[in-house]
Amino acid sequence: MKKFKFHLESVLKLRETRVEKELSELAQVVGKINKLQNEIDSNNNNINREIRTYESKVVTGENLRYFRMFGNYIKGLYLKNDELKRYIEEEQDHLQEARSRVVEAKKDKEVIETIKKKREEEFLDRLRKLERYEEEEINGFIQKSHVKEIEDGKEKRTGSIDSFLEEEDEVELLSENKKTNYDILQDFIKSSQRKRR
Repeated sequence: MKKFKFHLESVLKLRETRVEKELSELAQVVGKINKLQNEIDSNNNNINREIRTYESKVVTGENLRYFRMFGNYIKGLYLKNDELKRYIEEEQDHLQEARSRVVEAKKDKEVIETIKKKREEEFLDRLRKLERYEEEEINGFIQKSHVKEIEDGKEKRTGSIDSFLEEEDEVELLSENKKTNYDILQDFIKSSQRKRR
């Protein structure tokens, strides 16, 4: 059986490679955003923990120097979070671009896959038609051979029946002739006997 061969297979492979590349780049952008968000979450946890510690120190009456250090530390964490949020916003733009490239790459790949599927269906349809044609040709040949055999058999049988009928007619004619000759002979004998009398 013939195998389907798609002439644009190399193009399809290139499109598949492009989709994989774009997905990989998208994953990297998502990974960066997740990393930045995790850092923000970690800073927020530190801020909350330090505030609880600060509140306990206020109760015990720690010195002013500690409170200044605490204030600067918390302020630094907030500033760091603001900076991380700006990075996330920048990465969101990259994320949108990466998603658009993935969608475009997938569409390009699907176009070639659709062409491949259509061509494969056409190939299989032609193959089925060819097989049906060959089967019909073989069946037609077999039927013609069978009809010829039957016709040849009829001729043989017809020939034998005809010859039998001809022979029967000849026998009948002979028997009629024999009867006639016999009758003639009988008539002759009878007439001879009459003459003698």
